[in-house]
Amino acid sequence: MKAIIVGSGNVAEGLAREIAEGSSGIELVQRWARKSHTPAELAKADLYIIAVSDNAVAEVSEQLPFAEGSVVAHTAGSVAMSDLSTKIAHRAVLYPLQSFTRGRRVADFRRTPFFVEGATTHALETVRTVAEALSDSVTEMSSERRAHLHLAGTFANNFTNAMLSLAETIAREAGETFDTLKPLIAETTAKALSMPSPREAQTGPAKRGDRNTQARHLATLAEHHPELTEIYEKISETIWKISKRN
Repeated sequence: MKAIIVGSGNVAEGLAREIAEGSSGIELVQRWARKSHTPAELAKADLYIIAVSDNAVAEVSEQLPFAEGSVVAHTAGSVAMSDLSTKIAHRAVLYPLQSFTRGRRVADFRRTPFFVEGATTHALETVRTVAEALSDSVTEMSSERRAHLHLAGTFANNFTNAMLSLAETIAREAGETFDTLKPLIAETTAKALSMPSPREAQTGPAKRGDRNTQARHLATLAEHHPELTEIYEKISETIWKISKRN
């Protein structure tokens, strides 16, 4: 199977590397980027994988001259398959639930869950074949369910990383580096992954209902980061409610 990846961002780079360097049996014939190519330079392929920003998926699918009869799939979690141009008969979705960073290869890519969808049997079979060549976890999923799952991924990945960034800032103000927090982060993650539910791994003053410690934390935030006090209060309240449901 000949494939082309349309895009130049993190997802495009990550998928291109896995296809090109792995043993998927898929031939990556081109990486097409809007900034460096013209539509006329788009080669012919069996599958076109649109890995661009969510807001650009519909526009790219409408403007590019895909080979007739080819499958065109996007990789976005929160974009419906129907957002692809209606002029494309074999519309599909090839969504990897993974975090991609430029220049970094996913440690064990075969564990990355893929979620696929197809407007036709041919489209679905094509993206399923590609997903199974790259991963041991492939599931057919509707656009509606995939968007809901993408929301869960945003909490698990993006929001978690933002919290780590804030933790780094606060630790530095205490005279320590991010390295000081890494053993704690490693154990927190390991516990969450080893238990049936991360709720069972929850610890801390919010779970205990320790109002004195929370008051001291809020006083420190009010002095150094008043913009974070509301976040602290809301997350602490959420932890308390979740813990009470256990």
